[in-house]
Amino acid sequence: MAYCLLEAERYLPEPLSQPEFLPLTLDESQVVQLKQEISCLLAFVGDLLNHHSRVERFRYPSQRCYH
Repeated sequence: MAYCLLEAERYLPEPLSQPEFLPLTLDESQVVQLKQEISCLLAFVGDLLNHHSRVERFRYPSQRCYH
């Protein structure tokens, strides 16, 4: 069993390396523009995720029981 486990470890994929992110350097006008764009995105996402029903009540059609 131990031999099988050791053999299986040999075929495991290598872990992916994490990408390196450089520090973000923005001037003041870019920061303002970025804040505006993010706020617009959040506003539209909020509208998409709004789950309020447009119909307050829904009545199923009457069903007849046939005996």
